[in-house]
Formats: sequence, structure tokens, C-alpha cells
Amino acid sequence: MDKLFINLKLKSPTLIGSGEGWGSLIDTDIVYDDLGLPSFPARRLKGLLRESALEVMEMFDASESNLFNKDIIDHLFGTPQKAGAAAFCNLNLEGYAEAQPWLEWAFDKYSDLVSTETVIDTLTEIRQQTAIDGSTGTAKESSLRTLRLLNKGLSFAGPVDGNIGGLELDLLALACANLRHVGSSRNRGLGEVSCLLTFEGEDWTSKALRRVKGDA
Repeated sequence: MDKLFINLKLKSPTLIGSGEGWGSLIDTDIVYDDLGLPSFPARRLKGLLRESALEVMEMFDASESNLFNKDIIDHLFGTPQKAGAAAFCNLNLEGYAEAQPWLEWAFDKYSDLVSTETVIDTLTEIRQQTAIDGSTGTAKESSLRTLRLLNKGLSFAGPVDGNIGGLELDLLALACANLRHVGSSRNRGLGEVSCLLTFEGEDWTSKALRRVKGDA
């Protein structure tokens, strides 16, 4: 099956951490390429969707509707011993293919005005956080951290390759619908997202939800 895409939109500032800082100014930075355009790593996306699929399965089990099982999840996402039927790709910023050549031209033509840093600055914000000592109510010493966050409203998309159909396709669509938070500090107000699966431009997540409601 081709033309299967995952579409993800940020509903709050989000930290897709690179595991690195930026000089002495930023302690935790985002993932971005040489042009300053951010992306969502495929491996991290796969892990989040697998976790979401397990939650979907548990919801059906709780309602005594055993539509999905662990074998379907393992076949779709794979196991340590075997690759899954679905091959996930990095999610790129919406419009990446159109922006890439223009940015490369601007970097070459107007290098004094356009750089990786100026691109990043238009798509992100800087925040600082600190840990509070519960006994004193004051900031803990040396706990101040500076984070770079992706702006709310950014949209990402990327293809899913592989021969996926039937219950596996519906499970992936429902896992996308169930994915609500991503990235670091996602339990502290960051990383709220909406996610859906499309096939040939059609919202497959909504179709799967309608089918599930009809079966119920």
C-alpha cells in the first residue's frame, strides 16, 4: 500500500529533543537539519505509536471487544527479533520539499541575512525552567535549564511504507487518533498534538473511528 501518510500538528509548544544543547546558551535543543528545519525522528514516532496502539488494545479489552491483540501489534510494529510490517519515516515540516531549494538559494545568495539560526528562530521559542525546593519554596541551586521549543501550530507529515491493510491499518489509524502528547515534558503542558493517518489524501483515522462505532 502506498500514499499512506501520518500527519501531526502541534497544539502547544513542543520539545522534540536532540539529546544535545546549543553552545552554552541552550541546555536542551530540538532536532533540525542543516537548513534549520525541524523534523520528527522515525524511531521516536514508531515508539510513541506502538505505545498508543497498546493503549487502544487495552481500551477494547476493557469494553470486552477483543478486536485487536498483541500479535497484531507485534506484526505491525515489529519485535526485537523481527521487523514490523510498517516502515516509518521521519516526519518533515509541512512544505519542506518546496522550502528546501529556496532556503539553499537564500543561504548562498544572502548569507549575511539568512542562516540556519534565523530559520530556527522563526519556528521556535526559548523557555527556561527550574526545579523548586519543596521545603523552602525557592529554586534549587544550579537547576535552571534553557529549552528550545517548536512553536504551536507547526504541522509535520511523512509516509508509512509496507503492506498494511485490514485490522492493522485500522489499528494504526486509531493509534494516531489516540496519540495526544509527544516529546520531552509532555506531562507538564508541552507537546500536545493531534495526529491522523491519511491514505491518498483521505482521512483514514476518521473512517476507522466510524467503523469502530458502527461495530460497537
